[in-house]
Amino acid sequence: MNAKEIDYYERKGKFIVDYLPKEVSDEKKVYVRNLEELILIEGQVFEEKNKIRRIILKLLSYFNFDVYSDRLERINLKEPRDLLNYMEDDRNKLGIHLERERCFIELDLERLSFMVYNPSSQVKDILLPLVRAEGLFYRKA
Repeated sequence: MNAKEIDYYERKGKFIVDYLPKEVSDEKKVYVRNLEELILIEGQVFEEKNKIRRIILKLLSYFNFDVYSDRLERINLKEPRDLLNYMEDDRNKLGIHLERERCFIELDLERLSFMVYNPSSQVKDILLPLVRAEGLFYRKA
């Protein structure tokens, strides 16, 4: 995986899995930042991040994948426990490449969302029910 491949995926279509159903206007960005801080203070942030972790772990049950660090270095994380341990450190950013499906997932657990680039119909068929089951939203970014 390299920067050129990432650019390819970004041009193909970008979607977000988020706790908000639609993007907010610029004038409401401060409100949303305050909401996220409130979620953090109330301790709900752990549950929101766990929703994302559960979606990712379940999704990967259906596809072959490679995991990359934020520096695009391949990381050997094939077992669910290893992947979960890596995701539990919120400082870790990672990319998940579903090569056969030509899809890339960008995960940054400092945020309460993740990006999905160029999702195939097979990926969407699995991802959308998982997102709905966790009470999150899937939309064009």
